[in-house]
Amino acid sequence: MGTVIEPYKKRNSEENVSTSGRVYTVEEYHRMLEAGTWTGGMVEGLGYVMAEVVVYGSASGSDISDFEDSWEDPLGSEDKPFDDDESIDHDNDENGNHSMQQETQGNGKSNNGENSGSGGPGMEHTTITPLSRAKSLIDAFANYYDGSDACYSKIDKSTYAIILANQIKNPSIIKQGALGTCGAAIICRYLAEFMPDKYVEAAISLYKTGQYDKWGLSVADSSKAGTDAITSKIGLSTVDAIMQGAIVNSLNMSWFTYDPFQDGSGLRSFTWPNSVSSFFNDKLNLTVKVEHYITDNYLKSIDYNKNFVIAIVNTDSHGEQLDLLFHCNITKLGFHYVQITGIRNEGGVTIWTWGSNNYYSSSTKIFQLIIVPK
Repeated sequence: MGTVIEPYKKRNSEENVSTSGRVYTVEEYHRMLEAGTWTGGMVEGLGYVMAEVVVYGSASGSDISDFEDSWEDPLGSEDKPFDDDESIDHDNDENGNHSMQQETQGNGKSNNGENSGSGGPGMEHTTITPLSRAKSLIDAFANYYDGSDACYSKIDKSTYAIILANQIKNPSIIKQGALGTCGAAIICRYLAEFMPDKYVEAAISLYKTGQYDKWGLSVADSSKAGTDAITSKIGLSTVDAIMQGAIVNSLNMSWFTYDPFQDGSGLRSFTWPNSVSSFFNDKLNLTVKVEHYITDNYLKSIDYNKNFVIAIVNTDSHGEQLDLLFHCNITKLGFHYVQITGIRNEGGVTIWTWGSNNYYSSSTKIFQLIIVPK
């Protein structure tokens, strides 16, 4: 079993010594950690806790499996989303999409206790990853936030934390259910895999306050009455509903407000293509490439290991099946966002949509591609 941070015990004054003379409570530490303002210091019951620096990798970085990290679900082993002895597996691990590393400075030892051959005695400085920071945020939320002032007070906090932990472990489980939030679901899929700490930070902030100022996200006032039972009926999780609802509500705010617990699919939930590309450009500071008039040869030319490829495709009138074939009745079609994950040797494309991976024949019925660097 992994180690759970237990409630602190007060120590005597001789034990609580730091160079600044300031000793923080565990609650203060977790609040600062969650806000991204923790720079290191003494914490009651924990001793000296190092500063953290988050390193974001690229598609050419090291494999995520290089980072052998275990994490105890703060809610107990019964619903524990991470096994102690397993490395964290993502769909694209084999493609080397993440740079996972931890370093220390000043004590001559690496984090696993081996001599690193550098430095002498002194305080450690830890370089952590987006994934490990995401886990710390979930732990702080689950263990040290009582939920009494939550914006979504009718949604179970413990379940919300477990869902978040499972989504950053396996982002492909994100769903849109019966909602028309496919554009927002694709954005969430990207965030959970490649920026898990920011995804978790946003989801927790929305749960607590109904806002996430860093991306200008806010929820519709009526959605604050949402419950676990409602999301269960419409086929998605509370995290899906709140995150996707906030993205749609904010991107389309000049047109309509959107309440995922009431508004379902339709014009209110529709996300315009330029809104999706601008989210990556403006909110995440990524340079995306938008392509029209897609051919099969162009699909084959894309490096799917280095790019997250969003396709706007045609669907049937019920939205139950994707139609990527040449022969279809255009009068019955709508538009749907999917992720193209690759090309099959025998022809066709592999895609992610509605929380699962599928295979369809490729076609010029793709309306647009939004290509995002991983």
